[in-house]
Amino acid sequence: MPLPPEVQKTLNAIDRKIRALEDTKARLIEAFGDSFPVQTSPQSNGNSRLTPPPKPIDTGVTLPSESPIMLSSADRLLQFIRNHGPATRKEIAERSGVPDGSISYLLRNNPRYRQREDQKWEVIA
Repeated sequence: MPLPPEVQKTLNAIDRKIRALEDTKARLIEAFGDSFPVQTSPQSNGNSRLTPPPKPIDTGVTLPSESPIMLSSADRLLQFIRNHGPATRKEIAERSGVPDGSISYLLRNNPRYRQREDQKWEVIA
């Protein structure tokens, strides 16, 4: 017996959400290391339209291999500027892997950082 259209529509919406979550999970693992085995491609549930596995994200930050997921946004920001030198907020946001809101907060509320005349932020302490 075929499913009613509204039930099929709901199942399709659930499938899309599952694929989106699996894609997000895969991106996080690729960005921060794979300390445990995880299936990164969507499982088939009879739906012929599966999303391809996501492409790796280059954050521009080399994380310590022993505990990559434990690095805080503050630590990633500090490590990025120390590794790459002074950078604009835009460069930091694009390449550090630190969320934009965190960058704003960390730069504004930490005496460790100073904005130079060329609008680049540097570590001073």
